[in-house]
Amino acid sequence: MRLARRVLRPWVLAHGLVVLAAGCGGSALSSQPAVDVAGVASSTEATWVRVAAARRAPLSALYVTSATLRPERSATVTARTRGVVRELLVEEGDRVEAGQPLVRLEDDEQQIERRRAATVRAQEEIELQRAQQLRAQRALSENELDTARREFDDACHRLEVAELALQRTTIRAPFAGRVLRRHLDAGAMVADGTAVLDLAAVEPLEADLTVPERHVARLAVGQGVRLSVDATGDVVAARIARVAPSVDAASGTVRVTVSVQAPGLALRPGAFVRAAVVTETRPEALVVPRAALLAQGPRWFLFRRAGDRVERLEVEVGLEEGDLVEVRSGLSDGDEVVVAGAAALSHGVRVDVID
Repeated sequence: MRLARRVLRPWVLAHGLVVLAAGCGGSALSSQPAVDVAGVASSTEATWVRVAAARRAPLSALYVTSATLRPERSATVTARTRGVVRELLVEEGDRVEAGQPLVRLEDDEQQIERRRAATVRAQEEIELQRAQQLRAQRALSENELDTARREFDDACHRLEVAELALQRTTIRAPFAGRVLRRHLDAGAMVADGTAVLDLAAVEPLEADLTVPERHVARLAVGQGVRLSVDATGDVVAARIARVAPSVDAASGTVRVTVSVQAPGLALRPGAFVRAAVVTETRPEALVVPRAALLAQGPRWFLFRRAGDRVERLEVEVGLEEGDLVEVRSGLSDGDEVVVAGAAALSHGVRVDVID
């Protein structure tokens, strides 16, 4: 019994000290990191982070809108005379040059009319030469000579009309482009004004953008625009071709026409595109990756590496382009900012950097 008391007394004493320490909030058993007088975390464990350096780079403010590509020139090619389609020389999708034959009509009737007109003209030319000889011999009056001249001129005009009718039996391209649609087949009857083909000049293509009036003062003809083609994901360069002189009163926007030439891409009229118009450019903006920024209401923060610890800084942001954001205050060129792991940090925490 006496031995049991000797064993229990040290154990009770130790147990009481532990309870006392817990009740007094002793730090020896606390699971929270210690904080120094300045409020900086003093935990010995480091947090793994990834950093990137703030740097100077050109940055642009973009106005993004959508549009549809259209040809610079387009027309419905029509017949200029009556007849039956004898031969179609092109198909949809074919490229053609200005003046290239597209469709040939039956021309038998026009050939006959031309030969008849040519015969009449030849006869009237002979009559005019005879009249001139007789007038030179004073065997013909001046009025009779004038009549011969008028009849010869009329014969010449009739021949020109017959030749024009014959030429119109071959329908030609009014400009270089691509055949978008064929309206008829061989054997179809056409008259003056019948639609035959739809033709479009697809190089360059154009797109009409609607830009708010407040941005138009920064735009100029020849300025670059980036177009993203939804169907293919391609990004192509375009140029501002025209800026409308008036403002749409209903929407407060101005029509800006851009021109795009991309010979290596199969761009088609009617394709949907997204356009990014540069409205402002800073050639030496201080930029950081977007992942470095943390939002708290309307305010922005980031963590800057200082030795083996980080500092929480409030910054003012500016332009944004792609993955880069301009920082206008609170940071210097070359400062290292946390771009991965920032959500788990607080001011003064020790960090280790992942390569």
